[in-house]
Amino acid sequence: MFEIDDENVEAVFINKKILKKMDENRIIRVLQSKVFPFISDNEILKVNFKLKIFYDAIEGEF
Repeated sequence: MFEIDDENVEAVFINKKILKKMDENRIIRVLQSKVFPFISDNEILKVNFKLKIFYDAIEGEF
């Protein structure tokens, strides 16, 4: 649980599995820009999102 200083949002609960892959500050920044503007008073909102990680390793000579 992370307490939030926002007009309409008091706290954010983030799944531990997601926190292993992504920093909580980055998640909260995404929520602030994409979700918080649409939340009204006394509303509970559940947000599902997919996390994709891309990684390329190139070894050797070309």
